[in-house]
Amino acid sequence: MSGHAYPKPSTFPNLGTKHWVLEASAGTGKTFTLEHLVVELVLTGDHPLQEIVIVTYTEAASLELRRRIREKLEELRDLPEDKTQVGRTHWVIDASAREKLAAALQAFDRTVISTIHAFCQKILQDAAFETGQLFRQQRVDEADLFADTFKDHLRTTFCATKEAETFLVEALDWAGSPENLLKLLRNAWSARATLLPTETSLVQARQAITDFPVADLLDAAGLEQGFGKKSLSTILDRFNLFAPLIEGLKKCERLSDWGALLDSD
Repeated sequence: MSGHAYPKPSTFPNLGTKHWVLEASAGTGKTFTLEHLVVELVLTGDHPLQEIVIVTYTEAASLELRRRIREKLEELRDLPEDKTQVGRTHWVIDASAREKLAAALQAFDRTVISTIHAFCQKILQDAAFETGQLFRQQRVDEADLFADTFKDHLRTTFCATKEAETFLVEALDWAGSPENLLKLLRNAWSARATLLPTETSLVQARQAITDFPVADLLDAAGLEQGFGKKSLSTILDRFNLFAPLIEGLKKCERLSDWGALLDSD
């Protein structure tokens, strides 16, 4: 039995030993090309399917690739007749080719056709001793993990003390809802945004508030002596504005007081 002919795609690289990069827009046939490249490697490259790594970005794309590649292998293994097309190069599906296709289908469940993340997880698990990783690790969605961590902190860290609870209530009131606050923090984290003020600056600001000599600055006699009677009224007005904010921050940190203090001219 000489075998049946099956046409290769009209635009198809001669793989050889070179590295290839395929660039194409959505819907222009990348998956079609990939499934035929796998066939090319199996039939002419003497590569068992389980030695080929096929990775993509999303779960949906990996499932589509897996389905399409399996169907193509089955189609060619069971090819009943010639599919010759003029002007095209062809694979010859003879007994040897059918044997390779059958072996590929038998090894299909051992073949890596997955997302990049799933492939990396498999490598880490297979080389757990070499990489110092746990044997069992769960791959989770980054957004879900961030949301779970955020909710956990809402229930624990920000409810541990009265001050923390007050801070959380104000933050939620400012953001509008827990979902909005989560979105803000998630976007900031994704952008690797810089937290301002820094933790060091915040500690210094808290200490400065604690040490702020409100009583001394409201001493009219001392101010008059230091700045003169002409400037006394303006200075007292300014200090009278600051004093409640500073005293409030000494008792309990509130976003509103910090905001008012920072926004003051």
